[in-house]
Amino acid sequence: SNLHKKCLQLYKLRMHPEKTEEMCRNMTLLFNTAYHLALEGRPYLDFRPLAELLRKCELKVVDQYMNEGDCQILIHHIARALREDLVERIRQSPCLSIILDGQSDDLLADT
Repeated sequence: SNLHKKCLQLYKLRMHPEKTEEMCRNMTLLFNTAYHLALEGRPYLDFRPLAELLRKCELKVVDQYMNEGDCQILIHHIARALREDLVERIRQSPCLSIILDGQSDDLLADT
């Protein structure tokens, strides 16, 4: 089953901590690439060429995560983590201020 395969993969990674560190570095590169695309407002289609560029720079990039769908998933996880961090900061803050910037045309007509 798939669960059994994942358990075996996890066991193998625990037996070789250096591979785990390498995988984390590789995934960090892919997360940074996906974050860059989101920050710049670039399409998901730009992900594969950037990942190929990383590979040409002799960085090990996992083939499994080099398509547009996976880029979208990575960006979703990044957004969720940033949102959770922001919510936690707001919860811990002793003060909360809200800035509203709205104006109605009716107010201008009365003056």
